[in-house]
Amino acid sequence: MPAGLNRVCELITFSYPQDDSVGGAVPSGTVAYQNLSCRIEANMPTLALLEQGLQVPETWQVLVFPANIDAKHNDQIRITAPAGDWFYNKKFRIIGI
Repeated sequence: MPAGLNRVCELITFSYPQDDSVGGAVPSGTVAYQNLSCRIEANMPTLALLEQGLQVPETWQVLVFPANIDAKHNDQIRITAPAGDWFYNKKFRIIGI
């Protein structure tokens, strides 16, 4: 395992297996991978993201181990450990891989 990975996370992926009674999609958040070692750090959004309408003051870069997982655009990463961490139980949406 690479050095510096100080958190544990899980990858949540979304599928749309059924429609509701009025035809709207019902997404299901399924945990695809658990107990992934990770490191998260803040960085400023690029000008290209700001021009596309991203309205957040900062983005986050996450290094996940192992790196051979199947992560897709709009999946989410949820920090699951350590329990006293600032990011504990917070979700981050993947906008780029």
